[in-house]
Amino acid sequence: MRLHRLALAAALALSLTGCAFLQRLAGAGFEAPRLTYQSWSADQLDLEGVTVALQYRLDNPNAFGLDLRRLAYKLEVEGRQVGEGTLPAGVQIPARGSTALAIPVRLRWRDVPNFVETLLTRAEVGYRISGSAGVGSALGTIDLPFDHQGRVAVPRPPAIGIEGISVKEASLAHLALDVKVRIENGNAFPLPVGALTYGLRVGEQDLLSGGAHPLAAVPPRGHAVVTLPVRLSTVGAAEGIADLLRGAALRLQGLAGFGDLQVPVDAQGSVRR
Repeated sequence: MRLHRLALAAALALSLTGCAFLQRLAGAGFEAPRLTYQSWSADQLDLEGVTVALQYRLDNPNAFGLDLRRLAYKLEVEGRQVGEGTLPAGVQIPARGSTALAIPVRLRWRDVPNFVETLLTRAEVGYRISGSAGVGSALGTIDLPFDHQGRVAVPRPPAIGIEGISVKEASLAHLALDVKVRIENGNAFPLPVGALTYGLRVGEQDLLSGGAHPLAAVPPRGHAVVTLPVRLSTVGAAEGIADLLRGAALRLQGLAGFGDLQVPVDAQGSVRR
């Protein structure tokens, strides 16, 4: 019973404090500032993420200046919260004037739920940015909420294929090949230097596993070709090598890694005759 009375007393005190604050504002002729949405843009798009830049306008109808004391946000992607934080404040709003307020929030692709699947199957993801801007004066601080939802394009996965296969050396013990791999980048930003882990097979027979090779950087909306020097032993794989030399397709399977992005690779090619 005592705890109940204490809780009621605390709630009443907070209520009275809030009322007193509002009365103080009203008594001073204070009018609440307004936060108005203007636009948004997708900036700094790269392989790590995109910056969603919200543009708002802060209006001050009062005869005295105000200042932005705090700016906090929460970021959700596809209905799941993936981040929150605060942004620099200190913006001044002149008396009976307005000022632009930018709210840049970084969305990292690695925070997108099931991003690899999303990358391969969807062109956009939905986001929501909400929070509040704390605007204050000598009389106190008032929080202005904001809430914006939209959709942003995700990067296009690079297209990776076999451009050509040539025999460099052949003997009873081994077969040496040069496998040229072409990487197409359809994005407006470059792909950084990466790495390919792979295996090779012909039909149902594995010829190589655990292969690894660096990948060259790929320019925006451009391509790069890397050559994999492959040496295959005929021990246990003679039939598959024979089929390859007779024209059967060589299958390259693995993962191409560019920073945080891991792209599945499944390509086929035949030996040049």
